[in-house]
Amino acid sequence: MTLPSRVVDLAILNVWPDSVELQWTNAGDDDWSGTASSLVIRRSTSGPLTDVNFTAGVRLQPAVTPESGGSVQRTTFRGLTSGTQYWFALRHVDEAGNGALVSNCVSITAGGTLSGVPESPSPRWGLETPTPNPFVGSMVVGAMSPEAGEAVRISLLDAAGRQVRVLHDGFHPGGRLALGWDGHDDSGRVAPAGVYFLVMTNGRTTDVRKIVRAR
Repeated sequence: MTLPSRVVDLAILNVWPDSVELQWTNAGDDDWSGTASSLVIRRSTSGPLTDVNFTAGVRLQPAVTPESGGSVQRTTFRGLTSGTQYWFALRHVDEAGNGALVSNCVSITAGGTLSGVPESPSPRWGLETPTPNPFVGSMVVGAMSPEAGEAVRISLLDAAGRQVRVLHDGFHPGGRLALGWDGHDDSGRVAPAGVYFLVMTNGRTTDVRKIVRAR
C-alpha cells in the first residue's frame, strides 16, 4: 500500500482583511498517481500545524475536491479576522481513508503579511530543483519570480529540443508558482522515458532544468 505523497509546496498567493488564497500541487491516491479521495485543509491560531496536532486545527469549509496528482490547484477561504495570525496546512486522503503526512505549514496575519514556517527567503527568479528526479509518475517544480504580473512561459522540451508540454504561459503571480507534470504531452499521450528539459523564459532571461523520466 502506498499513501498519497506529502505536499511540500503549499503557498499563500494573496491575503485580504478577511480571506486568504492558497495554492499547492496535488498528491495522488497512490503517491503522485491517480486522484486522492479527499483533501483536508486546516487552520490554527495557536501555532504551526504538524503531524502531531493537525486534527486539532479547524477544518476549512467549504471542502475542496482534489484534482489529479501533479496538478496545481488554488482556492480562497473567507471568514478570517483582520489582525489575527493564522497557520495553514493540508493532507490528502486515499480511498481507504489513509492520510498522507501533513504538508509544509504556512502562516499569515489576516490583512497583513504572509510567512512560511520556517520563513522563506526573498524569491529569486528561475526554476527550483524538480522533485522527484528521476521520476516515474509525476514530478513538481517551483517557478520563482519576485515580480507579480510578469509574463513567463514554462515549457517542457525533449532531448532534441522539441516541445512536449506547456506548463504555464501567462502572468506570474509573484513569489513561488508551483507546477506539476504528469508525464503526458500536450496531446494527452504518455511521454516516453528519457531526458527532458524544463525551460522558463520571460523573453529576456531563460532558466533550464534537466529532468529524467524513468521507466
